[in-house]
Amino acid sequence: MRSIIFAIGAATALGGCLSNPATGVASNGHAYKLKFESGTGSYVSNDVTSEDTVLDADGNAAGTIQHKQDVTHSYQWNQWGYYQGKTKLDEQDFYRLSGDQAAADEVARQRSKAELEQKVGLPLAIIGYIGSALLVSYGSQHQDATIENLGIYGGGAVGAAGSLLYMAGYLKLKNEHLLPQDRAEQNADLLETCREGSRCHVERGGRVAHKLEESELRQLRVPFARVSLGMR
Repeated sequence: MRSIIFAIGAATALGGCLSNPATGVASNGHAYKLKFESGTGSYVSNDVTSEDTVLDADGNAAGTIQHKQDVTHSYQWNQWGYYQGKTKLDEQDFYRLSGDQAAADEVARQRSKAELEQKVGLPLAIIGYIGSALLVSYGSQHQDATIENLGIYGGGAVGAAGSLLYMAGYLKLKNEHLLPQDRAEQNADLLETCREGSRCHVERGGRVAHKLEESELRQLRVPFARVSLGMR
Protein backbone atom coordinates (compact mmCIF):
# COMPACT_ATOMS: atom_id res chain seq x y z
CA MET A 1 0.00 0.00 0.00
CA ARG A 2 2.78 2.42 0.92
CA SER A 3 4.67 1.80 -2.30
CA ILE A 4 1.51 2.39 -4.34
CA ILE A 5 0.87 5.72 -2.59
CA PHE A 6 4.43 6.94 -3.12
CA ALA A 7 4.50 5.77 -6.75
CA ILE A 8 1.29 7.65 -7.57
CA GLY A 9 2.56 10.72 -5.79
CA ALA A 10 5.87 10.70 -7.65
CA ALA A 11 4.14 10.24 -11.00
CA THR A 12 1.82 13.17 -10.29
CA ALA A 13 4.63 15.45 -9.15
CA LEU A 14 6.76 14.65 -12.19
CA GLY A 15 3.89 15.19 -14.62
CA GLY A 16 4.08 18.98 -14.54
CA CYS A 17 1.28 21.28 -15.66
CA LEU A 18 0.18 21.83 -19.23
CA SER A 19 -1.11 25.14 -20.55
CA ASN A 20 -3.57 26.10 -23.28
CA PRO A 21 -1.97 24.97 -26.58
CA ALA A 22 -3.70 27.66 -28.67
CA THR A 23 -1.09 29.86 -30.39
CA GLY A 24 -3.17 32.77 -31.68
CA VAL A 25 -1.82 32.21 -35.21
CA ALA A 26 -3.03 34.64 -37.89
CA SER A 27 -4.91 33.63 -41.03
CA ASN A 28 -2.70 32.80 -44.02
CA GLY A 29 -5.54 33.09 -46.53
CA HIS A 30 -5.82 29.36 -47.26
CA ALA A 31 -8.89 27.18 -46.89
CA TYR A 32 -9.83 25.74 -43.51
CA LYS A 33 -9.68 21.96 -43.72
CA LEU A 34 -10.33 18.87 -41.64
CA LYS A 35 -8.03 16.00 -42.55
CA PHE A 36 -9.04 12.43 -41.70
CA GLU A 37 -6.28 9.80 -41.89
CA SER A 38 -6.36 6.03 -41.35
CA GLY A 39 -4.08 3.06 -41.88
CA THR A 40 -2.55 0.01 -40.28
CA GLY A 41 0.50 -0.54 -38.09
CA SER A 42 2.29 -3.37 -36.33
CA TYR A 43 4.28 -4.08 -33.20
CA VAL A 44 6.22 -7.03 -31.78
CA SER A 45 5.75 -8.38 -28.27
CA ASN A 46 7.20 -11.36 -26.44
CA ASP A 47 4.11 -13.52 -25.84
CA VAL A 48 3.46 -16.84 -24.16
CA THR A 49 2.86 -19.26 -27.03
CA SER A 50 2.67 -22.56 -25.14
CA GLU A 51 2.91 -24.10 -21.68
CA ASP A 52 4.22 -27.44 -20.40
CA THR A 53 2.94 -29.00 -17.20
CA VAL A 54 5.60 -30.11 -14.72
CA LEU A 55 4.76 -33.31 -12.82
CA ASP A 56 6.11 -34.40 -9.46
CA ALA A 57 7.35 -37.89 -8.61
CA ASP A 58 3.78 -39.07 -8.03
CA GLY A 59 2.59 -37.79 -11.38
CA ASN A 60 0.72 -34.81 -9.97
CA ALA A 61 0.88 -31.36 -11.55
CA ALA A 62 3.55 -29.36 -9.74
CA GLY A 63 3.66 -26.27 -11.95
CA THR A 64 4.02 -25.07 -15.50
CA ILE A 65 6.81 -23.93 -17.79
CA GLN A 66 5.93 -21.13 -20.18
CA HIS A 67 7.45 -20.84 -23.64
CA LYS A 68 7.66 -17.37 -25.18
CA GLN A 69 8.53 -16.02 -28.56
CA ASP A 70 8.26 -12.75 -30.46
CA VAL A 71 4.85 -12.31 -32.07
CA THR A 72 3.92 -9.58 -34.55
CA HIS A 73 0.56 -7.92 -33.98
CA SER A 74 -1.25 -5.62 -36.38
CA TYR A 75 -3.70 -2.85 -35.59
CA GLN A 76 -5.70 -0.14 -37.32
CA TRP A 77 -5.27 3.53 -36.55
CA ASN A 78 -7.16 6.67 -37.43
CA GLN A 79 -6.78 10.33 -36.58
CA TRP A 80 -8.05 13.72 -37.69
CA GLY A 81 -6.88 17.26 -37.34
CA TYR A 82 -7.49 20.91 -38.16
CA TYR A 83 -5.60 22.65 -40.98
CA GLN A 84 -5.29 26.01 -42.69
CA GLY A 85 -3.92 24.99 -46.06
CA LYS A 86 -1.02 22.68 -45.15
CA THR A 87 -0.53 24.28 -41.71
CA LYS A 88 -1.84 22.25 -38.78
CA LEU A 89 -3.98 24.22 -36.36
CA ASP A 90 -5.02 23.87 -32.75
CA GLU A 91 -8.76 23.35 -32.21
CA GLN A 92 -9.30 26.74 -30.58
CA ASP A 93 -7.36 28.56 -33.30
CA PHE A 94 -9.33 26.69 -35.98
CA TYR A 95 -12.69 27.87 -34.65
CA ARG A 96 -11.46 31.42 -34.08
CA LEU A 97 -10.08 31.74 -37.60
CA SER A 98 -13.05 30.08 -39.31
CA GLY A 99 -15.43 32.53 -37.63
CA ASP A 100 -17.14 30.40 -34.95
CA GLN A 101 -16.21 32.53 -31.95
CA ALA A 102 -18.73 30.76 -29.70
CA ALA A 103 -16.94 27.44 -30.31
CA ALA A 104 -13.53 29.03 -29.76
CA ASP A 105 -14.78 30.54 -26.48
CA GLU A 106 -16.14 27.15 -25.35
CA VAL A 107 -12.79 25.44 -26.00
CA ALA A 108 -11.00 28.25 -24.13
CA ARG A 109 -13.44 27.90 -21.19
CA GLN A 110 -12.88 24.16 -20.89
CA ARG A 111 -9.12 24.60 -21.08
CA SER A 112 -9.15 27.36 -18.47
CA LYS A 113 -11.04 25.02 -16.13
CA ALA A 114 -8.54 22.24 -16.88
CA GLU A 115 -5.60 24.52 -16.05
CA LEU A 116 -7.24 25.35 -12.70
CA GLU A 117 -7.78 21.65 -11.98
CA GLN A 118 -4.08 21.04 -12.52
CA LYS A 119 -3.01 24.00 -10.37
CA VAL A 120 -5.22 22.86 -7.50
CA GLY A 121 -4.75 19.13 -7.91
CA LEU A 122 -0.94 19.03 -8.13
CA PRO A 123 -0.14 20.79 -4.80
CA LEU A 124 -3.00 18.92 -3.13
CA ALA A 125 -1.52 15.62 -4.29
CA ILE A 126 2.00 16.59 -3.16
CA ILE A 127 0.75 17.72 0.27
CA GLY A 128 -1.28 14.54 0.68
CA TYR A 129 1.56 12.18 -0.28
CA ILE A 130 4.22 14.03 1.74
CA GLY A 131 1.88 14.12 4.74
CA SER A 132 1.23 10.41 4.25
CA ALA A 133 4.95 9.64 4.17
CA LEU A 134 5.65 11.68 7.31
CA LEU A 135 2.77 10.17 9.27
CA VAL A 136 3.63 6.63 8.20
CA SER A 137 7.26 7.18 9.18
CA TYR A 138 6.35 8.70 12.55
CA GLY A 139 3.82 5.98 13.33
CA SER A 140 6.27 3.25 12.37
CA GLN A 141 9.08 4.68 14.49
CA HIS A 142 6.81 5.08 17.54
CA GLN A 143 4.88 1.87 16.89
CA ASP A 144 1.64 3.84 16.72
CA ALA A 145 -0.67 2.01 14.34
CA THR A 146 -3.32 4.75 14.52
CA ILE A 147 -1.00 7.45 13.19
CA GLU A 148 0.47 5.07 10.65
CA ASN A 149 -3.00 4.18 9.33
CA LEU A 150 -3.92 7.87 9.29
CA GLY A 151 -0.95 8.46 7.01
CA ILE A 152 -1.74 5.50 4.78
CA TYR A 153 -5.46 6.10 4.40
CA GLY A 154 -5.97 9.77 5.30
CA GLY A 155 -2.92 11.23 3.57
CA GLY A 156 -3.27 8.71 0.78
CA ALA A 157 -6.90 9.75 0.21
CA VAL A 158 -5.96 13.44 0.02
CA GLY A 159 -3.11 12.64 -2.35
CA ALA A 160 -5.32 10.44 -4.52
CA ALA A 161 -8.01 13.14 -4.73
CA GLY A 162 -5.40 15.66 -5.81
CA SER A 163 -3.99 13.22 -8.36
CA LEU A 164 -7.41 12.56 -9.89
CA LEU A 165 -8.16 16.28 -10.11
CA TYR A 166 -4.75 16.95 -11.66
CA MET A 167 -5.10 14.11 -14.18
CA ALA A 168 -8.59 15.27 -15.19
CA GLY A 169 -7.16 18.66 -16.13
CA TYR A 170 -4.03 17.19 -17.71
CA LEU A 171 -5.96 14.80 -19.96
CA LYS A 172 -8.41 17.50 -21.02
CA LEU A 173 -5.53 19.75 -22.13
CA LYS A 174 -3.99 16.80 -24.01
CA ASN A 175 -7.30 16.15 -25.78
CA GLU A 176 -7.14 17.62 -29.30
CA HIS A 177 -10.92 17.47 -29.83
CA LEU A 178 -13.04 18.95 -27.05
CA LEU A 179 -16.02 19.75 -29.28
CA PRO A 180 -17.95 17.25 -31.47
CA GLN A 181 -16.64 16.42 -34.94
CA ASP A 182 -19.78 17.66 -36.67
CA ARG A 183 -19.18 21.14 -35.21
CA ALA A 184 -15.75 21.15 -36.82
CA GLU A 185 -17.14 19.91 -40.15
CA GLN A 186 -19.61 22.80 -40.23
CA ASN A 187 -16.71 25.24 -39.91
CA ALA A 188 -14.43 23.66 -42.51
CA ASP A 189 -14.13 24.67 -46.15
CA LEU A 190 -12.81 21.24 -47.11
CA LEU A 191 -13.02 17.69 -45.73
CA GLU A 192 -10.06 15.56 -46.79
CA THR A 193 -10.05 11.78 -46.22
CA CYS A 194 -6.75 9.94 -46.66
CA ARG A 195 -6.53 6.16 -46.37
CA GLU A 196 -3.18 4.42 -46.36
CA GLY A 197 -2.32 3.10 -49.82
CA SER A 198 -4.94 5.14 -51.69
CA ARG A 199 -5.40 8.69 -52.92
CA CYS A 200 -6.99 11.32 -50.71
CA HIS A 201 -10.60 12.28 -51.32
CA VAL A 202 -11.70 15.91 -50.84
CA GLU A 203 -15.25 17.20 -50.47
CA ARG A 204 -16.87 20.45 -49.41
CA GLY A 205 -17.26 21.28 -45.76
CA GLY A 206 -20.15 23.07 -44.10
CA ARG A 207 -18.50 26.48 -44.36
CA VAL A 208 -18.47 26.33 -48.18
CA ALA A 209 -22.07 25.11 -48.29
CA HIS A 210 -23.10 28.01 -46.07
CA LYS A 211 -21.29 30.48 -48.35
CA LEU A 212 -23.02 28.99 -51.40
CA GLU A 213 -26.43 29.34 -49.74
CA GLU A 214 -25.73 33.00 -48.96
CA SER A 215 -24.57 33.59 -52.55
CA GLU A 216 -27.71 31.97 -53.95
CA LEU A 217 -29.90 34.09 -51.70
CA ARG A 218 -28.12 37.25 -52.86
CA GLN A 219 -28.66 36.21 -56.48
CA LEU A 220 -32.35 35.71 -55.79
CA ARG A 221 -32.68 39.08 -54.10
CA VAL A 222 -31.26 41.01 -57.10
CA PRO A 223 -33.92 39.91 -59.67
CA PHE A 224 -36.60 40.41 -57.05
CA ALA A 225 -35.41 43.96 -56.44
CA ARG A 226 -35.38 44.66 -60.20
CA VAL A 227 -38.92 43.34 -60.57
CA SER A 228 -40.06 45.47 -57.67
CA LEU A 229 -38.50 48.59 -59.22
CA GLY A 230 -40.06 47.79 -62.61
CA MET A 231 -43.50 47.49 -61.07
CA ARG A 232 -43.19 50.97 -59.65
